[in-house]
Amino acid sequence: MQTIQSSRGFSLVEALVALAAGLLVTGGAVVLMNSAMGVSDMVGQRAEMQQNARVGLNLIASDLSQAGTGVPSGGIALPTNEKGNDRSTVRGCGLDETCGSERDWIYEGQMLFSVTPGEGLGQTVDPEVGGTGQPTDIVTLIYRDRALRIDEHPLVRITTSGSEIDVDLRTPVNVPGEGVTRGDVLVLSNANGNAAAVVTNLAADTHNRVIFSASDPLDFNQPSASHGNIAALQNRDDKGKPDGTYPPTRAYRIFVVTYFIDAETYPERPRLMRQVGGHPAEPLAEYVTDLQFTYDIFDPENSAASAGLTDVIDQAALIQKVNASLTARSPGTAKVDKRDQYVTLTTSVSGRNLSFNDRYK
Repeated sequence: MQTIQSSRGFSLVEALVALAAGLLVTGGAVVLMNSAMGVSDMVGQRAEMQQNARVGLNLIASDLSQAGTGVPSGGIALPTNEKGNDRSTVRGCGLDETCGSERDWIYEGQMLFSVTPGEGLGQTVDPEVGGTGQPTDIVTLIYRDRALRIDEHPLVRITTSGSEIDVDLRTPVNVPGEGVTRGDVLVLSNANGNAAAVVTNLAADTHNRVIFSASDPLDFNQPSASHGNIAALQNRDDKGKPDGTYPPTRAYRIFVVTYFIDAETYPERPRLMRQVGGHPAEPLAEYVTDLQFTYDIFDPENSAASAGLTDVIDQAALIQKVNASLTARSPGTAKVDKRDQYVTLTTSVSGRNLSFNDRYK
């Protein structure tokens, strides 16, 4: 009897209790694992989101810190629009692209300043993908390229219309992989002023000829304009009319950089874009849902300072500080709370060349 009793198995109740305990432990482990995976997914998405925002904002800050470097402090005059408008387009697209007119916006006062604000002139990000439903901002800034040394010698030739220039042969420009390229913006400067033009082509039979054809993406090349173009840099005769000659003129390259949000190409993942001159815009970061700028200005005549302004298009020459705010969304919905993640990063840049006041003049 003792032998039989000691060798018997589990009872049904004991088996059920053991099974329930095992299921409870296994279920708890699964829940903990799912929770850990959800947290890991959320952390990963948040890290990617913050990385996108940081990359975009760092590049904006880097360009803003150089805004105005090596260019005239009062800005560069732009030509009168040939369509009868006294303002010019500020941002087009690449030379070989076709862009609608809705992608263009205009400078104020026919001037290319170190920083040109564009409050509410950008595209609108749909609220369904995290946008505010309000137009985003854009900003355009310029600074000189010190690496290209075509300004070491005066230009050899400038056509009367300003459509072609020849640089000194000691500084060839048409060299594959270096030098000037189509879409670059050059500034011609002499005793009569300054003029900006977009390079539309380079002569195939020489290494020193640059061509500025009309109808460029930025609308800078306007040969028939009354002022603001290359032809306006000519000497004048006794009657004040251009005489077909130019004083010693030098050329240098500037970067005309525009930041904006593209919410049309891929509406579900809006992108922060950076366009330089007449080159195609390049994406910097995805899932960027908002871009806003405010500006601090100083009026030297009235010794008045104002901060956090948005609409300063008519006071662009007085900008001393740019405050940028960028909002990014996570690539997907977090598994933990089934919601999108958002982060807003801000930075302020006081460019050393944005506005200069000589208090001892």
